[in-house]
Amino acid sequence: MYKIIIDTNFIHCEFNGSFEEEIIGSSIFELKKFIERLKLRKKIEICLPKMVLHERLAQILRKINKSHIIIDKNLKILSNFGVKPSQPYDKKSYKKILEKEFKKIIKKNKFSVIPLPKIKISALIERALSKIPPFKNREGVGDAGFKDTIIWLSMLQCAKENKNDNFVFLTNNTKDFQSNEEVLIKEFSKNSRKKLKFVSDLAELKQFLDSELGLKLNIELVNKSVGKILGGKGRGGFINEIIDELNQKAYYYAGFSKMRIIDWFKFSGYDIEDIKKIDKETYLISLAFIVLAKLGLEKTKPLLGWTALTAAGYDSTWVMKNSDLIDSSYGWTTPSFPTQNHNLEDKLQPANFEIKLIYSQKSGELKINNILPQSPVTLDSI
Repeated sequence: MYKIIIDTNFIHCEFNGSFEEEIIGSSIFELKKFIERLKLRKKIEICLPKMVLHERLAQILRKINKSHIIIDKNLKILSNFGVKPSQPYDKKSYKKILEKEFKKIIKKNKFSVIPLPKIKISALIERALSKIPPFKNREGVGDAGFKDTIIWLSMLQCAKENKNDNFVFLTNNTKDFQSNEEVLIKEFSKNSRKKLKFVSDLAELKQFLDSELGLKLNIELVNKSVGKILGGKGRGGFINEIIDELNQKAYYYAGFSKMRIIDWFKFSGYDIEDIKKIDKETYLISLAFIVLAKLGLEKTKPLLGWTALTAAGYDSTWVMKNSDLIDSSYGWTTPSFPTQNHNLEDKLQPANFEIKLIYSQKSGELKINNILPQSPVTLDSI
């Protein structure tokens, strides 16, 4: 049996999917589909540490609280005109509702929950003072790493109780886990006869399982082939085609309280997050396309997630190609977006686009399938 331990950063997501995905992320359901499609239920178990569920719950409650601050502010303004809410907002009830939903999702999808570790507070203090990983052993970080340590100790306790199971830890927290891999594996080996593997995304996990279980998916070969076509981590090759595609649209970053238009962006890097075999020769590649974005003009609007506004059918002043910037790795700019709020920021902020690619192993050809999300906003909605 392979126990796949899920870290919090793997299920963290923006509020832009189905209700279940908003709570626990879409990637974990993709992993579940992968296991079911290949009939691996008896060989692979998806496990969520209790600490991860607590952490995810706290993340969602913080977002809900931010939303309530905005709602309360707007209701206060509207109350001057005699407007009253149709029903009162009970903020305390959200925690109970979410805890109930977590339980339903876990039961429905047959995920396993790893309980909190049974550890004496003195032993935890000793780990913190001695900077034993995953407590951070870096200057200026204090005792950071508490939650990671609780997750790690939960996994060690589970390994001690299941000595015949292999463990795979799915986390992209490279600073605290992968960078301390040698030390952590040594500690793990004291509690289990089997192996521990760290993986950072679905593509790496599938590649590992493909090799371990003899699934014959050719994931490692496809990963290398697609990497060559993309042109490495620098700009060039197929990366240019993706930037050209992005240049055909205008994009906004939207949070709970405001929409921020992306004045321009600079390509930063990419990560192949998932590889899905469609048929004998064809693969669907999920690519995290990372840019440094200049967030410019602002409009207040409770719109969530990434949204694309297509150029087709709109006046040219709404979407303008970036012909003024010499560096061609930059995307488009829109200097004349019609809004009264000109709150500009000079700071570049990292942002991700999810790119879906189709790769044919037979022809060696790579094509853009789509850029998510696909649905454009309308003029009325902004």
